[in-house]
Amino acid sequence: MRVWQTFWVLFVLVPLTIAWAFAVFDIFRRNDLSGWAKAIWFVVVLAVPWFGTFLYLLFRPREVPQEIARAQAAAREAYEKSLAADQIAKLSALHTQGELSDQEFAAAKSHLLLSLGGVATTSRPAAPAH
Repeated sequence: MRVWQTFWVLFVLVPLTIAWAFAVFDIFRRNDLSGWAKAIWFVVVLAVPWFGTFLYLLFRPREVPQEIARAQAAAREAYEKSLAADQIAKLSALHTQGELSDQEFAAAKSHLLLSLGGVATTSRPAAPAH
């Protein structure tokens, strides 16, 4: 009898619990479900855990590939901007240490900004007179 209890726990109860946890987290993770839809799915999954989870996994709306591609593109753009910001900070440090001239700093900075698709400026704003 002990073998069947182990079988039941390992091959039935654990996978169902994992599927239930996935459904609960997926309900709150999705941006395409309205608040009411999330609330209804959450109540169904909590009230009737295994059957509700099965229904959710069966009928949940699929993510649109365009939305996935848009999210990936936004993440890639944010990553590239953070890299450019780090590079500009390093250039600025080199410039303040005197290892880069004003012209070299401006050229490197404009090159980085142009590579991001931004507008490069070659002139610095004038310092306020005191």
